[in-house]
Order: sequence, then structure tokens, then C-alpha cells
Amino acid sequence: MKLLWLDPYERRARLAPGLLALLPIAVAVVTLGLREVPPISIILQAVAKWPKTAVCEGKTPGGVPLQMHFATACLGLLSVPGGPLALARQVRRLGLAAQDALWERWGSSPATIALRLRETAANATQRDIWRDAVEAETNVRLLSARQEASQPAKADDVIEAAVAQLRERTRSDNMVKAENMNYGFQRNLYGIRIVGRWVAALCSGVLVGVLVWQVVAGGGSHVFHIEALIAGLILCAILFTIWFWLPSEDQVRQAGEKYAYQLQNAAVTLQATGPAAVPAAGDGSSSGRSGRND
Repeated sequence: MKLLWLDPYERRARLAPGLLALLPIAVAVVTLGLREVPPISIILQAVAKWPKTAVCEGKTPGGVPLQMHFATACLGLLSVPGGPLALARQVRRLGLAAQDALWERWGSSPATIALRLRETAANATQRDIWRDAVEAETNVRLLSARQEASQPAKADDVIEAAVAQLRERTRSDNMVKAENMNYGFQRNLYGIRIVGRWVAALCSGVLVGVLVWQVVAGGGSHVFHIEALIAGLILCAILFTIWFWLPSEDQVRQAGEKYAYQLQNAAVTLQATGPAAVPAAGDGSSSGRSGRND
């Protein structure tokens, strides 16, 4: 699958959480047989005919495989011009808002916390290696332990400036990119969790209403399959439950710490394989011995 509007990071970290939040709508559309309603049918047919944005590769001779119907319906609802871009932008906005709240609760970003001297480190030696490598590769002198204790806000500002430079230096590192995408996905999934819960709840309510109408009044002129309604309702209920379980603060923090670990290890690799820059002169050493992510 390939969406022309979005790069790999945007598809994985932003669009995927948005599509997961809208998945109950696709379940309801398929369950209620609304794929045959003219407006929706036209949209879905247009998506299927777009060669560069085909929902799946290796289509069966008869068309899209059955297991891709939900994905087709979900993407079809977003097939209006700019739909995926608008969804990705909204997911990013919610993810960044959640990130701001989490970083305030944690004290800062995982990358900053990992380089602080005032924090209790699981491995102080590893932290000193990271600090030395970050200084060498960014030419930013981190504050000493004494300076950091007296000026914690300034120390964080310096660390964040160094980390920002390091992110630019490591954009071509595949392992850093992989952890960055994973962190972006977990953060945005957490940020959009409330939307996901509401969508799943509303779709479940619609299916319950249609099921009751079908059982009590026979569905009027439109006959719905009770088995399909029950299956769709179960799927929506499962999705509703997952939104309370899967996105979590712990998952976001673990992903952020893995990204920080990989980012700082990349600095060590750069230092070992390339000419090291000489840090600017300053007061004391960066180590304890003497001394934002899109």
C-alpha cells in the first residue's frame, strides 16, 4: 500500500492511529451493508480504482479480498481530497498535546532525563559515555554536576539543544528512525484514545439500536442480518475495550526511553566512526566525575 500524500513516518506514526480510531465506523458500514448505498459505493469504487493508492497489493481476480473490506471502507471514508492529511494533522495535534502533559508529569522528555546528572541513573558509566559522545558530536558543552544542581532549568535547555542537533545528525540511522516511528505511534495512539473510545461507543450504540429495531419491528423495508449485526457489535465492543487497555502512559514512556537509548547510542557510534568535534571551552567536565520529537 502506498499513499502519495504521506511519508513512512506519517503513515505509521500519525495515519495508523487515526485509522484505528475510525475502524469502528468501517465495521458499522460493512455490518449494515452501507457499502451499497450510492454515495459510499461511489467513494469506495473511486478508492479501488486509484492505482497509486490501492488499499492492498495482490488483489484477487474477483476484486479486493474479503479480509480487506474493513480497510477499504475505512480508507474510503477518507478518500475525499486531503482526507488522510487532515486526519494525520489532527492525530499529530492530539499526540503533541498528550506529550506535553506527559513530559510535564515526568519532569521532561526521556532523552533529557537520560542525560541529567541530578537523576539517579541505572548505569552512571553509560550515562557518562552518552554525555561525552553527545558533546563531541554536537559541539555543545553540557553543564557539570555542580552547575546543573544550581541551574537545573539552564541545564535542561542545554541538553535539549544538544539533543535537537543530535536528532538532525542521526536522521539517516535506520534504528533511530524505527524507534522514533514506534514512539510517535505510541504517543499519538495515547493522544487519540478518547476519540477512539467515543467512536467505538457510538458505533456500538448504533448497532444495538439497529439490532433492537430489527428484532422488534423487523427492520422496516430494509432487512438486516441479525448474525452480522451481532458480529459487528461484538467487534465494536472489543475495539471499545482495547482503547481502555492498549494506549497507556507506560507504553509511551517505554517507547520514549527506547528511542532515547537508540538516539544516544547513535551518538556513540558517530563518535567512534567519524572525526570528533572539539567541545567549546567551559566550566568543568560534562560527566558526574567533575562535575522535541515530532
